[in-house]
Amino acid sequence: MLKRLTSALLGLPLVIIILVLGNKYIVDIAFAIIAAMSLHEFFNALKNEAKPVIWIGYVAAALIAFIHIIPLQHAITIVSVLIPRWNNRTIFTSCFNRYAN
Repeated sequence: MLKRLTSALLGLPLVIIILVLGNKYIVDIAFAIIAAMSLHEFFNALKNEAKPVIWIGYVAAALIAFIHIIPLQHAITIVSVLIPRWNNRTIFTSCFNRYAN
């Protein structure tokens, strides 16, 4: 608890400075870093319950940094190409089988 409180007290002024003084590229990079850190926490919380496809989350978080550089249509294409079709079927099948029993 103390660790989270300390990081919040140190991180909040840094986030405010980045949002106020940073341009859109700096803000995008900061949000990408925060998204990657959040995903790391989320995946650690789920590691015993499920097996998420971790690299897809990190690729999506990294694409946040390029949101003002890559056009939206290209970003959607990149994400859809990176997700294998057979993997979607495997994920959905395992989820339905787990809750069907």
